[in-house]
Amino acid sequence: MNTLSTNVEELVNKVTKENDFKDFNVEVVKSVSNDGDGYIGILQGLCIRDKNKQKELNLVIKEAPRSVKLRSQFPTREAFIREIYFYKHIYPGFTKFQEKYQISNPFNNVANFYGSCDEDFKEILLLENLKTSGYRLYKKTELMDSEHLTIGFTAYARFHAISHAMKHLEPETFRALTKEARVHPFMQNPKIIETITTKTATSGMYAASLEAVKDKPLLRAAIERAKADANDTCQILYHCLDDESSVLVHADCWNTNLLFKYQDEKSKIPLDIKLIDWQICQISTPIYDLSYFLFINADKKDLYQYSKYLKHYYAVMKEILKEFGLELESFYPYDLLDKDFKKYCKLGFFVCQIMMQQATTKGKTHDFVKMADEGQNLFDVKTRTSSSPTFQHRMSNLIEFLVDNGSI
Repeated sequence: MNTLSTNVEELVNKVTKENDFKDFNVEVVKSVSNDGDGYIGILQGLCIRDKNKQKELNLVIKEAPRSVKLRSQFPTREAFIREIYFYKHIYPGFTKFQEKYQISNPFNNVANFYGSCDEDFKEILLLENLKTSGYRLYKKTELMDSEHLTIGFTAYARFHAISHAMKHLEPETFRALTKEARVHPFMQNPKIIETITTKTATSGMYAASLEAVKDKPLLRAAIERAKADANDTCQILYHCLDDESSVLVHADCWNTNLLFKYQDEKSKIPLDIKLIDWQICQISTPIYDLSYFLFINADKKDLYQYSKYLKHYYAVMKEILKEFGLELESFYPYDLLDKDFKKYCKLGFFVCQIMMQQATTKGKTHDFVKMADEGQNLFDVKTRTSSSPTFQHRMSNLIEFLVDNGSI
């Protein structure tokens, strides 16, 4: 294990003892992700093999970049601490709660967690390598088909149902369990708050979208309306939107954070899904997840059929809450969910201003560490890669849908 840091070695030694590995070796696997799969996290793979028992454990090491300049502009530590908190406290608490009520099809769409380090500048997570269990990413630059969108809405329904149930049955437990995830990690770093919430920073994010529809006056006017409302949208996005319908949200729903499992290598129908990267999970409206997931992954046809997916989401959540002894219609009728979608889907649109370029580019559009170390402003849109024809096409379709739907 000479190529591993001392902190990682300590975690690995703990894992091998807990899993009864005696005579073992550790192989470092560097190619666990593709360029462009992630932006804040250094990933390595580990394969631990027990020579005598002929068993192995495949893990992913996720380490925080140590750049001081990056941390002065981006909440690197806060994001890693949030993810560690999710795996150590929130998810086990949610699992225990589901077991208590004997939920037949519980939310378990999360990688197994094997350990972490929360020391400053040494933040690490040790997670299951899902790819060795047959899970794989959807092709990054391709839009998802109906089967993949449906299984995604199913997973978010199962996940959000836990928040609704716990808020009604054990409200004090829910509040205690989610106390460290009640605002966006950006809001935990005073040096960063001012940078990201200035009118220049927020309104500047719409420049690429305006360029995408430069020859379509009605769509440009719609973006200008969204741009004028950007500061209010930021307040909802970065702060805790805590009302009766709020839940813990994943909040990072683009396709590099979703892994699917299939019957075999040739199959295109997903059997299961895992959600990864919980660095910005927080309390908010469920529409944050639903609109972000749909807008960045769906083609034009499925955007206009959004109510089909919303109804599926609602039906799945309704059945789960029945097992908790709750009637979803009594506190969150479908009509209210539909109204909330129209009201809050601007969150998904706002996030797409940031993430759509990454989702339509094969590699990385920017290197945060390099940019910070070279003295660049991470939130200056002029430092980003110019938008591609794919971005322009997809963004134009999204804006047209939002206008037709009366959302912007």
